[in-house]
Amino acid sequence: MNTPPANTPRQKRVSFALLLLLILLGWWFFFVYQRPVPTPEVTPVAVTARGDLAADEQSTIALFRSASPAVVYITNIEVRRNIFSLNIHEIPQGTGSGFVWDKQGRVVTNYHVIESASRVEVTLADRSTWQATLVGVAPDKDLAVLQISAPAEKLSPLPLGESHNLLVGQKVFAIGN
Repeated sequence: MNTPPANTPRQKRVSFALLLLLILLGWWFFFVYQRPVPTPEVTPVAVTARGDLAADEQSTIALFRSASPAVVYITNIEVRRNIFSLNIHEIPQGTGSGFVWDKQGRVVTNYHVIESASRVEVTLADRSTWQATLVGVAPDKDLAVLQISAPAEKLSPLPLGESHNLLVGQKVFAIGN
């Protein structure tokens, strides 16, 4: 059997030098990163008041505030089976918004929001969540109608105008979350 050669004095000196170098580097890093970081001198900037809102801005804010109870949050859920455990998992695939159409619980959204969903959940402005069933779709117009079974007192339908009253150049708002 061959025995490994004993450490020579030269190998011992090299090992000691490397150990000493590592200790010095560790000490240097420790003290370099322990120094307090100088904080820059910051002068405060005066904030000017935004002033009064224009009448147009005030009416837009009022419009959004009045419409917000009708806006809903829609979650597209896909059901998948785990290939290893064979357990079924529900995975949110996407989200979007819609609005309450009427007190019967119909909700209007975009078709692409619920497309290929295994299950759809609708969250109302009060943060209550309801299972939705699909009533109808118009993929070419990117529209879908859902039905939820929320009580009528929880629903705030969005008042809608009629398109024949619109004029070219008139403002139209899209409201979502």
